[in-house]
Formats: sequence, C-alpha cells, structure tokens
Amino acid sequence: MDNKYRQIAPKVLSLGVGLILATSFSSAQASGFQLFEYSGAAIGNYNAGGAAEANDASVAAVNPAGLVRITSPQLAASATGIWTSADFNGSACGGLNCTPAPVSDNGGGYATVPAFQAAIPLTNNVVFGLSVTAPFGLATNWSDNTSLAYSAVESEIEDIDFSPSLGVKVTDKFSVGAGLDAQRFNATLSSEVNLAPGTLNDTLIKNTAEDWAYGWNVGGLYQFTPQTRVGLSFHSQVVHHPDGTSSATNPSLTTAESSASTDLVIPPYTMLSGYHAFNNHWAVMGTIVYTDWQQIQQITLKNAVIPDATNAPFGTTTGNVVLPQGFDSTWRISAGVDYRINSTWKLRVGGGYDETPTNDTDRTIRLPDGNRYVAAVGAQYAMNKAIVVDAGYEHIFQQDGDINQSGTISKSIGSVESYANLVGLQLTLTMV
Repeated sequence: MDNKYRQIAPKVLSLGVGLILATSFSSAQASGFQLFEYSGAAIGNYNAGGAAEANDASVAAVNPAGLVRITSPQLAASATGIWTSADFNGSACGGLNCTPAPVSDNGGGYATVPAFQAAIPLTNNVVFGLSVTAPFGLATNWSDNTSLAYSAVESEIEDIDFSPSLGVKVTDKFSVGAGLDAQRFNATLSSEVNLAPGTLNDTLIKNTAEDWAYGWNVGGLYQFTPQTRVGLSFHSQVVHHPDGTSSATNPSLTTAESSASTDLVIPPYTMLSGYHAFNNHWAVMGTIVYTDWQQIQQITLKNAVIPDATNAPFGTTTGNVVLPQGFDSTWRISAGVDYRINSTWKLRVGGGYDETPTNDTDRTIRLPDGNRYVAAVGAQYAMNKAIVVDAGYEHIFQQDGDINQSGTISKSIGSVESYANLVGLQLTLTMV
C-alpha cells in the first residue's frame, strides 16, 4: 500500500466507525433473534454469496479469509430498513387464576440496521478488515392497553459486534482469516402485572441490562479457478453476563427497584458458501448456515422485581424469574443468481428457507417466531471504479407461530401471523 493509501485509510476508518456509533442500532427479529443484515448488497440475493462471493469489504462480517480478494482500500456502508407485522389473534388475561378473553394486537413495527466494513491491504498477501454489525437483535412491542400486556409489552435485544480481522493469502488458491468479536449487549423486557381486578391496579415491571463480552471467528476460502470458489467460516459463541435494573411502577406513583442480572449465550454459527461464474454475465451462488441455538434452553432473570400476591394490588418482592425457551439448532439455506448487464449494471435474485429455533410449547409473544421462506431481488449501479451503489429487497413469508402460555398471573393463547419486508442500501467506496 503506497503512502497515499496509508494517509487516507485511517481517515476513512474513523469516518465510517463514527457514522455507525452515531446511529442507533434498532434491531428487528430474524429467525430466533439472529440477523444477517450485514450488507445492503447481499439483501438482493438473500445473502446467497455469503462466505464465498467476497466481492466487497462486507465479507469481513462473515468470512475474514475473503478479504484477500480486496486489492485496494475499500469502505462499505449499509443500512437496512425492516418493516415487520406480527398480528396476534386469540385470548389473554392478567391476574391470579384469570380467565382469558378474546384479544387481538400487532407487535410489529419498523427498525433500521446499519452496518460498516473496511478492508485495507497491508501487503500483497495480507488484508486488514474491520466490521461493525448487529448480528443478533430482537424488537417486539405490544400495546399496554390490551390484556396481552400482561404477557409482554416491550421486548428488545440489541447486540452490536465490533470485529477487527486479518485475511492471509497462503497460496494463489487458498486463504485463511481470523478475527476478534467484541460485542456490546443491551436488553429490555417489560410487562404489566395485575393482582386485583381493574386496570387501575396495573403495575409495569421493566427489566434492563447491558454488558460487553468477547468471541472470535475464523474462515477459509479456496478458489478452484478464478470463477469458482468455496468459503467456510465459524463464529464462536459469546457468553454475556448483563446486569442492570429491575423496577416496578404502579398507579400509586411508587417505584420498587433492584439490581438484576442474567446470563445469555449468543450461539455459535457455521457458514458454508459456494460461488461460480459461468461467464462475464451469469453467476450462481448458495449458502448453508447452521446455528447452535440449542444452547439456549432458558433465560433466568436474577433478583428481579416480582409481584407479591400476599400484598395486592401493588405489593412486590424480589426473586429469580425463569423464562423457558427450549430452542433447537437450525439450518438456513439460500441460493441466488447474479446477472451482469454491462460494466455499470448488475441484477440479483435469490431466495431460501430459514428454520425457527422456537417450539409450540415454549413460544411466547416476545418472540413469536416461525419457519420462513424468503424471496429477494436487487440491483447494483457502478458509477465508476471507485463508487458503487447497491439496493436489495426481501420479503419474508413466515409460518404462523402458535402461542400457548398459561402462567399463574398471566395467560396468552392463540397464534401470531407474521411477515416482513426489508430494503437494503449499500455504498461501496474503493480507493483506486
């Protein structure tokens, strides 16, 4: 890398990271609460290129070995808008030994997921990468004016991953890469509690927690020919121990508060991808992802504020709250086709299938997930060799999620009909 690049690259990195940190990471649910919105370009073929396509710096987020294909300093900045609908129809109630009554509500909404990657060649065989993404996240919001509020109001998980990495070319055909994952985790869970008849006796219980935790990722890329390559990557689990505050606020304008904590494993996942270009116009690609969700069987909120049934309507105490999850490990499969019209325009199409880790026994309205089928289209416009703009669209067809929760002081029984629309934009700048 010559002196011009050495002078400009740090400024590009500072600008990109600054833009990301200045943006609020609002996350929406994916399969489980995993997100793959690391690239606006990849939205256009449902991330089918994944660990093998490696055509821009966004590969740093999924396979650091692919960085060796970036031969000039490059910055990729993305934003994906996600519109979700989660329509509950069934019955719910709150209170001791309550009887469910019909209710309907929608817990969906809008979220923006930004992402940033940079790739800087250090030598002809070594490339430094930096990725800032939101690999996991969840956001559902139910009205606090219906009986569903006794099961959940706000559920939000925000996991931001900062990952520096290196890609190393071992031979002309084979490269490896490794990176560090530093994750900032925030979570909010809230619901209403009613220990006596009447909505004037509702108490809002809210739990918030945050922490930092660390993991790692490795990858490999093998190029059989300049047109055909296979990529494999692994991202380790990250064990979070967030702590924060548990509080209860009631109509008497009094607040009970305690220091609370929990433990949560962000599961490891493995990605295998293939890419083949038939000629200068047509290319096909596919990806398989295995996520070890089975590590999440329950979430325990420690020392949380909980209602005290012996002191209705506003009595509280503290204790541990166990939230059963019963997650199963999942497979995600995607395939895509790219068609390059000319040196300026490229079109993309893709689709796939994504399993849910949830089950009909433990599923709640906090994560009303179901298996999903996805269709995607996208386009790329290259203004010149230095500036490329990508856009992509996905529609998620999600199977209904059955809800059958019958607790001591709240019940929610029914099903959630969900879908989502995603629009991704990406700007890629290359120093040529």
